[in-house]
Amino acid sequence: MTHKQINTEELVERITDFVNNMSYDQRGFLEAMSKQHRTLQQEFTRLCFKWIENCATEKYSKRTDLRNAATHGVSKDVVDAFEQRIQQKYNASSSFKPSEMLPNV
Repeated sequence: MTHKQINTEELVERITDFVNNMSYDQRGFLEAMSKQHRTLQQEFTRLCFKWIENCATEKYSKRTDLRNAATHGVSKDVVDAFEQRIQQKYNASSSFKPSEMLPNV
């Protein structure tokens, strides 16, 4: 099955099926992802950042309960800390999200 044959909903189901096991192979996943094309690794990183940015929003927080409240809190802390660091590092007046800092290569 090629990536074009998998729609978004199917992909989400496959990912959630993968992580819906307390002993899923995180290390194996990281090793396999590290072997992918560098541009694809960067795009995947951008997607991960976008997910964290999504989880940091107030809209997401309205759909939390004890199972995912920490996801919202930690994601918000990560995004806030990143924005503060970028503002300090570049003396920037506007905020930037992590996903916006990765160039398209």
